[in-house]
Amino acid sequence: MPYQAARYSLKLQLGLLVAVCVLPPLAFGGLLVQRYCEQLRAQVHGQTLLLAKKVMAEVDSEWAAIEGGLAVLATSDDLAQGRLEDFRQRAQAAIASGILLNYVITDAQGRQLLNTLVPPGQPLPQEGTPPALQRVFSERRTALTDWFIGPVTGRATVAMGVPVRVGDEVRYSLNMGLPAARLSEFLTRQALPDGWLVALIDRSGRIVTRSREAARFMGQPITPDLAEALRQQREGRLIGTTKEGVPVYTAFTTSERWGWRVAVGAPVDLLQAEQRHLLRGLAVAGALALLAGVLTAMWLARRVLATVHALNHAAATLHQGSALQLPQLQLREAEEVGQALQRAAQAMEQVQYLANHDPLTGLANRGLFFELGRQRLELARRQQRPLALLALDLDGFKGVNDHEGHAAGDAVLKEVAQRLQASCRSADVVARLGGDEFMLLLGDSDAEQARQTGERLLAALAPPWAATQQPVSVSVGLALFSGGAEDLETLMQRADRALYAAKAAGKQRLSE
Repeated sequence: MPYQAARYSLKLQLGLLVAVCVLPPLAFGGLLVQRYCEQLRAQVHGQTLLLAKKVMAEVDSEWAAIEGGLAVLATSDDLAQGRLEDFRQRAQAAIASGILLNYVITDAQGRQLLNTLVPPGQPLPQEGTPPALQRVFSERRTALTDWFIGPVTGRATVAMGVPVRVGDEVRYSLNMGLPAARLSEFLTRQALPDGWLVALIDRSGRIVTRSREAARFMGQPITPDLAEALRQQREGRLIGTTKEGVPVYTAFTTSERWGWRVAVGAPVDLLQAEQRHLLRGLAVAGALALLAGVLTAMWLARRVLATVHALNHAAATLHQGSALQLPQLQLREAEEVGQALQRAAQAMEQVQYLANHDPLTGLANRGLFFELGRQRLELARRQQRPLALLALDLDGFKGVNDHEGHAAGDAVLKEVAQRLQASCRSADVVARLGGDEFMLLLGDSDAEQARQTGERLLAALAPPWAATQQPVSVSVGLALFSGGAEDLETLMQRADRALYAAKAAGKQRLSE
């Protein structure tokens, strides 16, 4: 009987052929999905931290604006001369044009002397002033409280206080109250992905406000896992839970100035849903591959692999701090991740700019000035090169805010910044330290060159001004680096003393 080879149906043989061709690509596609999800998880971690830094920078900017307004009010002659009821009218006018709740004046014992919410003649609260405001007297600088219940309103409140100086004495603390509910406006401006959560946390570890259900959780302590992470470090990431018990990828950062924190959470379930979506797509691709054959499966695998490699390369570029150049992607899902990378790069640039520059004038802020100043001072010390520091303060600037409003004052400050930059070399460091106080660091400038620069600035910053009719001018204090171990702070103190001497000698002049 002749040998007969085993026979199989055509359907079975075609099925075996397709299975042999498709199963390895499917396995390879599963590996690509795993790598893609790992990359997506890393991107979520990075986005949450970048968003936390961005929100923290905006909150710090808001506090700086409020602090500047308080500092201007603290210079009122009514306060210096003890005319508190006269000051009440000006304070109430300031409240009407802003988001603040009230102004309160307290003494060194924490007693309220004036509260714009309490009509004249009615008794003022004897208790309830947050202890943090006492630091205004002990440390002679601005203090920011944690979340507390206002003794007059009975509502959740945050307060900031600035010293009211009369001579060398801190006579009062001028405090403003801000309803904690209004702080949610800091967070509602953020374009958050669906399901993401942002929370503002005070130094005591309580929730001041959140981007979702703020009233429900206001004043409550944060979750134990986040509290433990905050105790160990000022900035970081973890996988934790929200107050509702939802698992989230969490990133947090801390304000260098105030000690407040911002935490951002991205739901873990969203990433898992994306993973499930990709797995379903892979299954569909496998089914199509069973019908379309080997070539279709290989074509799809090449497209996915090219997309993943492009995203990996773009992510590595962003991690290294280089300019992000996103290649053309072949998958719609990957384009969404690429757009997220671009938003993250833009947010990083914005956070870095806000951290180093004054938001009103665009000049270097205090932090950047100290960083560059110390570098230039150390270089001058090593190379035995001359270096000079000019401290500038506007004369008559208070009259602009008093008579023409803060918008005119801001316009004057912007014009001052433009004139300063036009009058200085590109290598000079020009900074706004706060209010109407500016600093210039002049490298390779001896005494005569520094004086000439100072005289040039006196002329450049003289009236007339486009934004005001007030007689605004400038006084300049000059300090020369004498070598040795003198640090930047000491040099700045000498420049400030010279500035005070110029003010005392009649203003609009240069003093050393």
